[in-house]
Amino acid sequence: MTNHDIIKIVNFVLNKDINGNAFGATEFTSIINAQSLRLFYEKLGLPQEYSQDAPIARNGVGVSKKLVSDLLPFYRTSTKTVTGGQVSLTGLNMEYLISVIPVPVVARGFDEVNADELANRIVNPITYPSVSDPIMCWIDSTAFIVYPATITSVTVHYYTTPGTAVVTFTTDPVTLLPVYTGTELLWSDANKVEIAYRIIRDAGVNIERSDAMQYADNVIKTGR
Repeated sequence: MTNHDIIKIVNFVLNKDINGNAFGATEFTSIINAQSLRLFYEKLGLPQEYSQDAPIARNGVGVSKKLVSDLLPFYRTSTKTVTGGQVSLTGLNMEYLISVIPVPVVARGFDEVNADELANRIVNPITYPSVSDPIMCWIDSTAFIVYPATITSVTVHYYTTPGTAVVTFTTDPVTLLPVYTGTELLWSDANKVEIAYRIIRDAGVNIERSDAMQYADNVIKTGR
């Protein structure tokens, strides 16, 4: 399923004929990306305040296998060198940190502590971090410090920000029908249908999610 299919579903429900579009290319680009980000944050458990037909409180990633599966297209890993006891994440298009693992792994990943807890941990010989029980503490939005100092590199597991969809319209010189091109979303087909459904609802059409899924099946099967 492609961005074109999302557009066709929206056009079908909003009663646009084969030569028309509910929105222009720039508008479609904007609303598809907006709905993609809204869906991404909700699956992370980070809703953007009020969401139509949904409570603000949400269950996020890690709660179910389905959520983890939905977010797999955005899962990334990166090995970083520890410099001066610090790890910089500059250059990573990271939206959500999953975990940080020392290299090599001795027993477990890093416990994330705040500055107050860090001060207590590193002055107490009983709770002082070790290679089998390492800790990390953020020092700014793109860097954190790690203990113990013997750790020289780490593997960062994270979710990257969904890629930006770009929609362009051209006209086929033979059929004179619209041709849709651009950069595709990485979401699964089911989540692309969800994005189409949200666009339709925001356009003021009151339909059920199950109806949108049926329309999507029809569009995919017939190609129009």
